[in-house]
Amino acid sequence: MFCKKCSAEIADDVQFCPKCGVSINAMAEASPNLSKRKRHGFTSFWIILSLIGFIIIGAVYLFSPQLIAQNLNVSNNMIMVYGIVSMVGVLGNILLLCWKKIGFWIFIGISAISLILNLVIGLNIGQALFGLIGIAIMWGVLKIRKNGKTTWEQLE
Repeated sequence: MFCKKCSAEIADDVQFCPKCGVSINAMAEASPNLSKRKRHGFTSFWIILSLIGFIIIGAVYLFSPQLIAQNLNVSNNMIMVYGIVSMVGVLGNILLLCWKKIGFWIFIGISAISLILNLVIGLNIGQALFGLIGIAIMWGVLKIRKNGKTTWEQLE
């Protein structure tokens, strides 16, 4: 095996790295076995689908704002804000794929910001609240079990 601190080769019966002196037990505790984490296939699919959706929406808002301006009476600055919010959504989904719980909290944050933005541009409350359904769907997807554990339980 190899030391996780200095990459020196270590014999199996040794308690400390001969090069840097780090405890083998400390290495095992400091880096949990990530290969034991398992996510239900539908959970992975949903997170990736959400990621792709945010990329497409963000790209349209940021790189083709005229398409949005044709259909809505919205300023270019507001269109750019939507694009930036979408790119933050991309970050949140990437963090979820990397087993980071903060990705879900980012998802909630951008949903709340989108609600406010939708109200500001004049959508009725029903249309604006419709976007919050995504939070419930993502929460439910993160609670799907695989091998007795949910993705939510395994997030850091």
